[in-house]
Amino acid sequence: MTPLKTAIEIAGSTADLANQLGVVPTAVTNWTWRGRVPLKHAIAIQQLTGHKVTVLDFFPELASVVAPIVPRRRRPRVVASLREAG
Repeated sequence: MTPLKTAIEIAGSTADLANQLGVVPTAVTNWTWRGRVPLKHAIAIQQLTGHKVTVLDFFPELASVVAPIVPRRRRPRVVASLREAG
């Protein structure tokens, strides 16, 4: 199943997804036929689906660009707790 079809299924229908995106249903149908979703709508679909469908599902070629700028989780500082213990 394509990312767009998954998003349509989550939204309920093509018309429901179009309504949530603020476009006409024929726009969503055209994206299905073309196999391409505009980036601004892919970002909105990611938010609407709770990240079940992501921008990278639509644009896998962006993975090498996005991965380096995704912040890593910071590790908790252990130094303060070691000073308190000693």
